[in-house]
Amino acid sequence: FVDAGVLPPATSLAVSVAWDSVHRHPEADRAFQQGWNVVNLSFLTLNGPFDQVAAYANLPADQKAAKKAEYAAAGINIVASAFGETDRPTSQGADPVATANTMAQFIIANQLDGIDVDYEDLDAMNRGDGAAEAWVSTFTQTLRQTLPQGQFILSHAPLAPWLAPNAQFAAGAYVTINKNVGSLIDFVSILMWRIAQSGS
Repeated sequence: FVDAGVLPPATSLAVSVAWDSVHRHPEADRAFQQGWNVVNLSFLTLNGPFDQVAAYANLPADQKAAKKAEYAAAGINIVASAFGETDRPTSQGADPVATANTMAQFIIANQLDGIDVDYEDLDAMNRGDGAAEAWVSTFTQTLRQTLPQGQFILSHAPLAPWLAPNAQFAAGAYVTINKNVGSLIDFVSILMWRIAQSGS
C-alpha cells in the first residue's frame, strides 16, 4: 500500500500488490523486496478513477513519466484494478462493451501496463442466470480488442468460490468465464479473506 505520488524507488520486484490507500504505505520497502513485478492501483470504477488510480492519473505529467520509466526499467508493471467491492456492473445495468472501451482508453491515456478485473457483483453471480458470466466474458473480449495480448496485461481477481464447480452458482461462475475467455486472461489473482472470529 503506497502513495502513488511518492512511490518508493523501483527494485526488482512475481506476484501483485494493490495500493488501496492514497495516504498509507506500511512496509512498502519490504513488500518490494519480496519479488513482486505487478502493482495494482485501486480503483477504476463505473464512475471513473478513485483512490490510487485517481492519484496516479492526477500526477503531473513529468512525475508520472519518470515513475513509469523507473518501474519499467526494474521490470515492474503498473496496472489499474477495475470495479472492486463497491461496483455492481451487471446489477447496475452497465453496458459491458461501453464500459470496457472507456476503461481501455483510460489505460492507454495514462500509459498504464494493463488492467486487473476485480468483478465482485455477488448478486448477479448468485442469481445463476448466466448474466454475470456473459457480462464478464463480453467485457474481457472487448478489452482485448483495444489492449492486445502481449502488449497489455489483462488479469482477473475472482472470488475463490467462483473458481470451482459449485451448485450455488448455477451458470458456472468463473468455470464458465474461463471456458469463454480464459485464453485472453494473462493470470488470475484469487481473492480470499480470513475473517477473525470474536474471542479467537
